Amino acid sequence: MIPDIGWSEMLVIASLAIIVIGPKDLPKVMRTLGQWMGKARAMAREFQKSFDDMAREAELDDLRAQVEALRKADPLQAAKKALDPEDELSALGHDLAKTVEEPAEAPKSQDEAS
Repeated sequence: MIPDIGWSEMLVIASLAIIVIGPKDLPKVMRTLGQWMGKARAMAREFQKSFDDMAREAELDDLRAQVEALRKADPLQAAKKALDPEDELSALGHDLAKTVEEPAEAPKSQDEAS
């Protein structure tokens, strides 16, 4: 923001200040100017700090929303859906359970058949 001022420009500004303000009042003016600059820098720091705090707050809100979404989600169900999207393994498991529950008829021996 501050323009690039070299030593030659500073010398011109200092000589103009001595001529216009005078050597007697120059220290008072420089002190007042320094105080104003200090206040302006403090205001700029405060603005930057509040801007950083707002950005941090928005980031925290996003993180809170993500954590809440993770809490509501069922990771086990999501993993099952990812591994078996058409629920084929579950159907196979049900068929297998039915087969195990129903005792298979034992083949009759030839002695029993006669």
